[in-house]
Amino acid sequence: MRATKILMMIVCGIGVTPVKANTSPVQGQTQDPEMLIVNIWINGLDYKTEAITFTEDRKKFIECEPLHSLGIKVENFQRHLKKKDFCLITQTGITVEDDYSLQAIKINFPVSYFEDQAYDLEVLQPAKADFGGFINYNLFYSRDSRDQEFNTFSEVGVFKDYWLFKNAFLYRNEPEGQEKKFLRVRSSLDFEFPDRFLRLTLGDTTSPYNTLNSSFRFGGLSLGTIYTDRPDFVYWNIPALNGSASLPSTVDLYINGINLYKDSVVPGNYNLPAGSIVNQAGDAQIVVEDILGNKTVRSFPVYINNRLLKPRLNEYNISLGKLRYNYDYVDDDYREFFTKLFFRRGLTFSTTLGGDLLYSEKVSNFDLLWTQGVSKYFLLDTAFSVSKDDKENQWGYAGSVAITRDFENWSLGINSRYFTKKYEYLSEDDYSSNLKTSDIIYFNFSNLKIIDSLNLSYIQQSSYATEDFFEDDRKIFDIRASKKLTDNLYTSFGFFKDFGEGDDGGFNIAFSYDWEGKGQVYLDHDTDNNETGLSYSRRTMTQNGFDYVLGVNQRDNEVNYNAYGLWKTSIGNLQLSHDEFEDQRNSQAVFDGALVWLGNKVAFTKYADNAFALVNVDQHPELDIYRSATLVGSTNNNGYMFIHNIIPYINYDISFDHNQLSMEETFTHSSKKIIGLDQRGYKLDFPIHKTKRIPLRIKDFKQNNLIAGSEVVVEGLSGDPSFVDSQGIVYLYLIQPGQYRLKIKTQGGQQCQAQLIVPQNQFQNSENQILETICR
Repeated sequence: MRATKILMMIVCGIGVTPVKANTSPVQGQTQDPEMLIVNIWINGLDYKTEAITFTEDRKKFIECEPLHSLGIKVENFQRHLKKKDFCLITQTGITVEDDYSLQAIKINFPVSYFEDQAYDLEVLQPAKADFGGFINYNLFYSRDSRDQEFNTFSEVGVFKDYWLFKNAFLYRNEPEGQEKKFLRVRSSLDFEFPDRFLRLTLGDTTSPYNTLNSSFRFGGLSLGTIYTDRPDFVYWNIPALNGSASLPSTVDLYINGINLYKDSVVPGNYNLPAGSIVNQAGDAQIVVEDILGNKTVRSFPVYINNRLLKPRLNEYNISLGKLRYNYDYVDDDYREFFTKLFFRRGLTFSTTLGGDLLYSEKVSNFDLLWTQGVSKYFLLDTAFSVSKDDKENQWGYAGSVAITRDFENWSLGINSRYFTKKYEYLSEDDYSSNLKTSDIIYFNFSNLKIIDSLNLSYIQQSSYATEDFFEDDRKIFDIRASKKLTDNLYTSFGFFKDFGEGDDGGFNIAFSYDWEGKGQVYLDHDTDNNETGLSYSRRTMTQNGFDYVLGVNQRDNEVNYNAYGLWKTSIGNLQLSHDEFEDQRNSQAVFDGALVWLGNKVAFTKYADNAFALVNVDQHPELDIYRSATLVGSTNNNGYMFIHNIIPYINYDISFDHNQLSMEETFTHSSKKIIGLDQRGYKLDFPIHKTKRIPLRIKDFKQNNLIAGSEVVVEGLSGDPSFVDSQGIVYLYLIQPGQYRLKIKTQGGQQCQAQLIVPQNQFQNSENQILETICR
C-alpha cells in the first residue's frame, strides 16, 4: 500500500514543461508542492489509514478516496484544478493540524460531512410456494344412549407462488331443520403481496372489526394490510433512535432504567430500529457513548403500544360484496350489497387517527377512531359511531372509551361502550342487537411476594327491553389467583359473583402436579355446580406420539368417568373420548388428516394447517429430521417426510442428522432456512453424493513425503481436514472426477498448496492406484 502511495506521488509530481539543464529557477514557473504520506486522524481517532497530502497557496489538499472509504461525503469538497483526485479540506468548519511526530494529519469534521447511515430492521420475505395442493378432511362420529351422528368437513386447496385457492365443504348424515346435507362452507382465492404487506381475497371472507363493531361474513372482494399477521414486522410506535455521531459510538435505549436495546453506529447521522419492544411505558433514555468515552443522554416520556402505529404508516382495508347469512345452514344466502373502507394512520408516535365507513342497502355507518398515548401514563382508545337506517330514516349513535396502562408487574384497564336504542350495524344475524351499555374493569398483578399472579375484573352489561326480546342485565365480579407451591406443584383459586338478575356465584380451587416428565395430575373443585374432578394426563411434544387423559368427576353425588386419547401419526391425528354416567354414556371419535400433493410426491399426511414442507433426503430412509433444532420425526422408506406446523412469516431451520450417513457419503447442505405462507407447501431437497476414497501421496518441492499428521483440506468441499499417515499417504473422499485445489498445513506450521487432477478412469479405479502431487 505504501509503495502505491509513493508511485502516486511520483506520477503526480511529473511536470509536462521541458526545462534546460541549469539550476537557476525559471521566471514565472511554479514549483510542484511537496507531497507527504500521512496517517489520517479524524475527530481525535487514529483510523490507521494512509493518504497523500500537500499544501498549495496555503490550502491543504488530501486524497479523496481514503476519505470516502472512511465514510466522508467527498462530494462536499472542492477538487484540485489539475489533480482531480485531491480534495480541498481548508474549509469553514473543518480544522486541520499536522502532527509531524506521528507523521499524521489530524482533521476535525462536523457531523454533516459524514455519510448518513440507515440501519433498517431486516424484514425477511417468504419464499414462493411450489405448485401443489391438499385435501384436508375432518371426520366426526358421536354416539350416545339415544342416537348417533356423523359429519365430515373437507377443505380443498391449490397453491403456487403467493396465491392460494380454497374450497371448504361440510357433510351431515342427518341434517336438522333448514340444514343442508351437503354444504359449501366457503370458497376463496387469496393473493399475498409480502413486500407490500398486503392481501387480496376474492370470495368468502370476513370484514375488519373495530372496538365498537364486530366483523361479519360476506362474499366479494377484500384488499388490505396484514400487519398483525406479520410477526417479523414492527408496525407500532417504537421510538426512533435517531441522532448524529462524530465518532464510532454505541447507542442504548433504557426504559425505567432497564436496557431494552443496544447497537453500534459509525460516524454520521443515524436512524436505528429499536427491535420489537411492545407495551412499555415510562421514562425513556437514549444514551450515546463514543469510542473515547464521551457520553450524551436524551430523556423523554414514552408509551409504546401495538395499538399506536408508527408515524406515517397507514393501515387500511377495502371490502365490497354481499353480506352472507346462515353460512352454516345454506350456501347461497347472500343478501345486502355493501361497501366498507377502514383506514388508520400514525400521525405521531403517540397519536393514531382513523375512520371506518360502511354503506349498504340496509344501514350506513361512519366510525371515527382515535388512539392516543397520554405521555407516559396511559393509552386512550376511543371510537364514535353514527348509523342511519335509510328505510326508517332514523339515526343512531354509539361510542366507546378504553383506558389501559401496563406497568412492569401490574396492569389495569377500563373499557366502556354505549349504544342508543336506534343504533344499528350491519350484521349476519337476522335479529338486531339490543345492547345498551357494556363495561369492563380489570387489574392484573404478577410476581407478588405471597402469590404469583392476581387478576380482578368486573363486567357490566345492560340491554334495551323490547316487546319480543328481553335479556337480563349482568354484573359479574371475578377474582383469580395462582401460586407455585413447589417446583412441581401449582395451585389456583377463583371466585365469581353475578350481582345481576342471574344471582350466580361460587368458588373454584385447583391443584396441578407435574410428575417430572411422566405426566400431570390435576385436581379441582367448583362450588357453583358442586363438582369435583381428578385427572391424570400425559402429553408428548413431538409431531407424532400418543397423548391421553384419564379422569373421574363427582357432581351432586353422581360419579362419572371420562377418558380422552390423541394418537398423532404421520398420516393424521385420531381423537377418541368417552364419558360414562350412571344413566347414560357418550363416545366420540374424530380423525383429521390430509392428502397432500407437492412436486411428484403424493402422500397422506397431517392436516395441512399453517405452512408445511416436503423434506427429501435422496432416497435415505430413517434419517432424523429437525425443525429449528427440535426433532419432528424421520424420513420414510422412500427417503422423504412432510413437516407441518410451520408458522407463517417465521424463519425456520430445517435439517437432517448428517451423522447418520455412512462414511462414503457426503452432502452440500445438511440444513436449509425457510419462511412460509399459510397453508402453502415448500420442497426442500438434500442431495446425497456417494464418495470415492482417493489415496494420494503429497511430496514437497524436494520430492520428500509430507510429515505424518499434516492436514489436507480440499477447497470447496467440507472444511474438515484429512491427515497424512505414516506412509505419507492421505485419503480424500471425492464425489466426482475433476480438478481440485488442496491446502496443506504441516505439523511445523508451514503451509503450501497443491493441484490434484483426477481423470474419469482413475476415479473409477481409485482403489488400485495411488495418485501423486507436489505441494508448493
